[in-house]
Amino acid sequence: MQVDLGKLGTAVSDWKKAVDNLKQLETDARDGLKKKSDHARWEGVNAGVTREFVNKTAKEFADLHAEANGIYQVLDDAHRELEVLQKRVRTLTQEAKDKGYTVRDNGDGTVSVDAHVMPGTDPKDDKNLQERQRYADSITGNIAHANDIDISTKLALSRTHGNDPYNAGHAKYGSLNDAQVERVLELANKREDMTDRELAELNRLLRYNGREKDGEFATEFFQGLGGPRQTLEFYGALSIDGTSEDATKTRLAGVQDLQKYMGHALANATDPYTSQSVRGDRQHLKVS
Repeated sequence: MQVDLGKLGTAVSDWKKAVDNLKQLETDARDGLKKKSDHARWEGVNAGVTREFVNKTAKEFADLHAEANGIYQVLDDAHRELEVLQKRVRTLTQEAKDKGYTVRDNGDGTVSVDAHVMPGTDPKDDKNLQERQRYADSITGNIAHANDIDISTKLALSRTHGNDPYNAGHAKYGSLNDAQVERVLELANKREDMTDRELAELNRLLRYNGREKDGEFATEFFQGLGGPRQTLEFYGALSIDGTSEDATKTRLAGVQDLQKYMGHALANATDPYTSQSVRGDRQHLKVS
């Protein structure tokens, strides 16, 4: 509710400037420094050492540009999506307050919506219980989605940087969606070797991204699995693992959630009438 997303917007603008500046440096290094080096008549030690150094330096400018662009794209997407979610939460909260309800932060990422009732009133007599629960569920859902974006952004930035201040170009992302698809496929490839925590992470990514209107995430997820046969093999392996005699209740619940979220994502991915993506196209799987 209160987070200042303007600071994130400023960071996006700063990184956009960095991308533009590094693009110019990359061009200068490639078309100036490297081209002159390639055509120079080096002799002796310079024939190998100097040219190799120039080539490596030129490549580093290209890697720096790619890294900066990945950071910019991820932050830009995160900023836009968080702004939408924050607006929804504020709107829902105000609607609830206008109806005389109190929205209470439970301190664990969820909220409760309470009504002012007379002491001793039987909860069964609360005619607005269902409406208040809908408000609570909607607000909590949007907060959870914001948390998903936060976690995904943090992971994407960490991978882009690579914890190496002297070498750039570790990961290249064109959007936050690219980073999320990469992560969900990385988890899915572990199949039954996923831990309960990793399965929960996979379910979280499918839950909040698999039903996006443009269908991009859902489509790329199923394409990344390899196709219908590989998708069935993946789910079959998890189902057997989740229903085995030694499977825990947590595991079984995780597999049941996977079935639900994969179903939603598949319906979205195969819908030819999904909304246009930010690239202007429609992302969906063709069903033959």
